[in-house]
Amino acid sequence: MVAEGKEPEEPVNASLDYKFKRTCEDSAAIDEYCCESGAVLAEKIPKKDGKPGHTVTGREIPAKLAKDIDMQLYAGENTKVEGDRIIALIGGQVYINEAGRVCVRDVLVIGEKELAAHQVFSFPGSIFVRCNIEGLYHIHAGKDVSINGIVSGGVEIKAGGDVSITGGFFGRGKGKIVADGSVSMQFI
Repeated sequence: MVAEGKEPEEPVNASLDYKFKRTCEDSAAIDEYCCESGAVLAEKIPKKDGKPGHTVTGREIPAKLAKDIDMQLYAGENTKVEGDRIIALIGGQVYINEAGRVCVRDVLVIGEKELAAHQVFSFPGSIFVRCNIEGLYHIHAGKDVSINGIVSGGVEIKAGGDVSITGGFFGRGKGKIVADGSVSMQFI
């Protein structure tokens, strides 16, 4: 071979590396991503510009530039940007909203899917259950517990605030409610 050219290397655009960690107390018990205040939720992977190539005659072939991202566009509710990282301002449930922003809410939302997968839910903020609960469950919240339905069986509820149940509570000799605030429901 007498001469050889080299194609320019392609650029690599900046991207986000999500760092959601299950760090709530008894984290193995919940299927939602939780974090504590100050946790790193995402880090920017820096862009890498392409490298120029050359023709067989040695003339340089320019490389393309990589695109960077603005971290502020990815930081949502209860988060902040520190350098190339998105940090949680509160402990709570981590999620990505419709706009693609990383957010933290201090309310854990539990539906039938989560109840089918786990029996223990522990969360530093408030817990909202969207359905009836029947069976052996432990629901521990640092703040309020709100249940949109009926609670039946050996359900143990502990709340650092209020407990509100839209239906009733059938303890069946095993259920228990402990609240630092008020307790309200239609019947017990």
